[in-house]
Amino acid sequence: MLAAVLCWPLSLPQAASPAEQDAPAIFAEAQKLLRDNRYQEAVLACQELVDSFPNHPAADIFRFAFGRAKFLSGDFRGALEALDGFETSYPNSSLIPASWHLRGNCAYRSGREEAAFRWYLNAYQTAIDDRQMTLSRKSLLAEVSAGYFPPDSLLAILPSELLCPVKSRMARLVASSRSREQIETFLAGCSEEIDNIEDDALSVSTLSLGIMLPLTGPYSRFGQALLDGALVAADELKKEPLSVAISVYDTKADHIVAAREALALSESGVDLIIGPLLSDVAATAAAQTSCAGTPLLVPAASQTGFASLSPT
Repeated sequence: MLAAVLCWPLSLPQAASPAEQDAPAIFAEAQKLLRDNRYQEAVLACQELVDSFPNHPAADIFRFAFGRAKFLSGDFRGALEALDGFETSYPNSSLIPASWHLRGNCAYRSGREEAAFRWYLNAYQTAIDDRQMTLSRKSLLAEVSAGYFPPDSLLAILPSELLCPVKSRMARLVASSRSREQIETFLAGCSEEIDNIEDDALSVSTLSLGIMLPLTGPYSRFGQALLDGALVAADELKKEPLSVAISVYDTKADHIVAAREALALSESGVDLIIGPLLSDVAATAAAQTSCAGTPLLVPAASQTGFASLSPT
């Protein structure tokens, strides 16, 4: 959930000299190696880019790609070393927010929760587009929901639009062991959050679920069977402190329809998308959801390498 996909450019600026003409081919090969889960080979290709083309117009892309390859290989320390000082080395790079976010992912996966929180916050505050800002906000809040309690020194520097959401998630985690008065004192200034916290138990939370399946056409009976299963599971969850809000879309087993629906669901902020049914249609949908970090649960895809398209 926290290690969401980070989008990075697929095309490079024009090389500054003939000696740099080989860089695009090496970069393309590194991308292919990542798609094929050949992470160690991708690390070597990206390292060649960093070492051989330090003055290339795309040097920041190469450094970010190096860090990302290290992260995907499981070398979180190496990824942090690769990205250390990124913002000072490339002060005009559009990848600075993404580099902060990737460092947050590395820190979180390494058990360094405070560092992860700080770096997600840096990514949020330096974001130059809504998608990156939303992704970093989700990761930061998810870390708190998972049990991290930022100290007062961190709460003191949070932007006003993040302070109450963070504090409300902290309050939910301790609501069963704190009095109403204690919760209200902690949430002073966040009156809109107080009514959502119960005295002795966590409030019922809502899971926003998008379902994308072929409900018409030749695969409709398979799609309908999966939809029926999802609805039964949602009904079972009523026994837990959780409600489920479901939006159902008919992909018609069509790439364009699925891409449009996936993008709409991702932009609406759903917590999870189930579907599509077919591997090739699901691959198209994954391209639309990966940058927002929306988890895609594909119940029937069997195409080799499908899972490598996105960590989510």
